[in-house]
Amino acid sequence: MESPWLLPYLAVKLVVYVAWCRVGYAWLPERPRAEHAAAFGVLRFAIGAMVGTGIWVGSTVVWVFLARELGVESEVLTYVLVYVPVRMLEWGIVGVLAYGRPPRGWIVGGVVVSVLADVPMVWSLGWHLPLGRFLC
Repeated sequence: MESPWLLPYLAVKLVVYVAWCRVGYAWLPERPRAEHAAAFGVLRFAIGAMVGTGIWVGSTVVWVFLARELGVESEVLTYVLVYVPVRMLEWGIVGVLAYGRPPRGWIVGGVVVSVLADVPMVWSLGWHLPLGRFLC
């Protein structure tokens, strides 16, 4: 993917993930140090980067299935079917590692902030939702 927005997009994702981990710590009765939130935000970013290839394969398989078997060519439906469950898993892993038993609302909120953090990149591409590795 060639876009002048790629590096700013990745920076936004990293900042959003760190900030969301900090929000999670604010919900805990015993608040750990802010550095821990930053470390878990970076971990979430790294998980997204590592899972990216699987997401690319998964979104391709789902897209082809929807198009061939159901006659539906929908980037949005493919995004929802692939990215939302993967992000639930990614935020769940970080939540368990960071908080032991994270509030379910925090995991759902993490998915929401992940989706919202994709909006600038999608906008920069003319509201075309490219599926694959970059939207980790």
